[in-house]
Amino acid sequence: MPLLFLLQTAFSIYLLVHAARRGAPQYWWFIIMMPFGEWAYFFAVYLPSQRGSRAVARPFTSFFERPPSLETLRRAHRHTPCHDNLVRLAQGLYDGGDFAAANQRFSEVLAEDPDDKEALYGYAQSCLALDDSESATKAFEHLLDMQLDYRGHEVAFELARAYWKLDREDDCVALLKRVCRRTERLEPRVALARYLQSLERYSEARETLEAGLDSLAGSPAHVRR
Repeated sequence: MPLLFLLQTAFSIYLLVHAARRGAPQYWWFIIMMPFGEWAYFFAVYLPSQRGSRAVARPFTSFFERPPSLETLRRAHRHTPCHDNLVRLAQGLYDGGDFAAANQRFSEVLAEDPDDKEALYGYAQSCLALDDSESATKAFEHLLDMQLDYRGHEVAFELARAYWKLDREDDCVALLKRVCRRTERLEPRVALARYLQSLERYSEARETLEAGLDSLAGSPAHVRR
């Protein structure tokens, strides 16, 4: 028990130091010192500050903090023009509807780090908003080469739609078949069946759905739900 108390105390002190160095609002000091408050700070502030952990921490961040204004993001990048601030500014511009400016900022991030997943996704989304399907497709392809299940296969579905829009039906079908080989989930099989049906490949569409339903029937109850 004393060991657990010492570890919790050390953890709280570490986060207090982090809050001081980061210049976090003073209310976080009080939250950290409350029971389990250190975990609230850990998920809402500390994790997002660590590159590579932002996707995990995003739900907690949105719960505890309001999104910063665009002016705040611009000021942060102007004073500290680091990689993370540039990504946040680009995303803020996209969320604010300035797709051209967001596209330019995401491009700047990718010029520094071509494998930044958040920047690739944001760049592709801004390209789609600017009706540049070709550039969006290339960005999505690069992203999926690194992580096929990025955002729970959401990107794979978006790339499939982009392929379809560009009349690349074979690539669309091949991508969804690739996803189906990697997961037992029903959604990619339903999407694949719809595209196959549009291509009048009805028997293949039916087989795809039947295989998905058979797999689902044999899955644990929590998976079926």
